[in-house]
Amino acid sequence: DAPLGVFVLSIPEVGNGKRYFANPATVYGAFKANLAFDISATHGFVPGNVKDLGVKIFNAEIIAKLNTKRYTAAVLDSQSRYIWADAPTLAIKYRSQLDRQFVRDTVYLAVGIAREISDKYIGKPKLPQYITSLKKDVGKGLQSLVPDVLQDMFVDVVQDATSVITGRTKLRLSLVTAKEMRSIDI
Repeated sequence: DAPLGVFVLSIPEVGNGKRYFANPATVYGAFKANLAFDISATHGFVPGNVKDLGVKIFNAEIIAKLNTKRYTAAVLDSQSRYIWADAPTLAIKYRSQLDRQFVRDTVYLAVGIAREISDKYIGKPKLPQYITSLKKDVGKGLQSLVPDVLQDMFVDVVQDATSVITGRTKLRLSLVTAKEMRSIDI
């Protein structure tokens, strides 16, 4: 039997396949790192080297409460395979729009693309043609995420009196993420 809060793993290359305890967060992190950016972890199969869950929860209401409290739980599906029940983040629900792993990953990806594209504008004069070009280039870069990751997006440059003096230019990204299918009711 495994103690509370661990997975039982067996990897042939580690200790000749002898079973050992592992932190579920490590297993989830490795699983998530290997997913394509447009795929959610929800209902993804737990890696095959996980042989047992430290705690088996069969009550859907308890699993839903864990997810509401921002825990990612692994459960047995209808065919006795281990799957991730949901993919929340530690952001506070209703106070943050980043309470879903998919949304958080999408925002980080979009901001990374915008920053990379914006780099070539640093040092340019703050003239209307450069501002317009910056908006268009960032919009074009983010367009590569539509429709798989983003349903829609809007790019705007925010200017105020201090930005003229400091040289800081602010981009406002309005992102509408594609929705992950979390459940299907039949």
